[in-house]
Amino acid sequence: TDMNLIFRLIAVLIAGWRVARDRNPAEEFMKVRRLSMRCWPTDLDFNFHMNNGRYLSIMDLGRVDLMLRSGLLGPILRQKKWMPVIAASTIRYRRAIAPFEKFELETRLVGWDERWVFLEQRFFGASGRVNAIGLVQAAMTSKGGRVPTSELMELVGVAPDANGKPPVYVDDWVRMLADWPTEASIEAGTE
Repeated sequence: TDMNLIFRLIAVLIAGWRVARDRNPAEEFMKVRRLSMRCWPTDLDFNFHMNNGRYLSIMDLGRVDLMLRSGLLGPILRQKKWMPVIAASTIRYRRAIAPFEKFELETRLVGWDERWVFLEQRFFGASGRVNAIGLVQAAMTSKGGRVPTSELMELVGVAPDANGKPPVYVDDWVRMLADWPTEASIEAGTE
């Protein structure tokens, strides 16, 4: 990780901890979160626009911001000793982010099931148009394995009967992921 990302992470942590007090976690977890940034020379690739891998690293910052501002990061890490993990992510690039261009990352929860939480993350350029859209399948893990989503939602304060059904495009994506080769099929040469 270069210093650029470390400074961005520090800024997200400071801003998030300052505002996380006295917040309703359930309400805050369901809100759309926005981070504003600028594309620095260390973000660029050989085509002189933001590197495709940088989008994924910045998406990590958006998820940290979501957990901080909803007041969840402390309880998740300190009390529960859970660790957030990403099982899958995909991104669609629509327009390049140019050097020194201001952009905004929008992070929002789009649904959950018994095993996973699904987040959508959008990058908006200076024009206000969507530059990229990412989709993330995430979970919490503990020493005992994956934490059921119901336990996370209970910690958040979401009602047990709340409808977390993801949109159809998320269901389609999850079905597509199920068709990918498994570790066993790769090792057996049957993928």
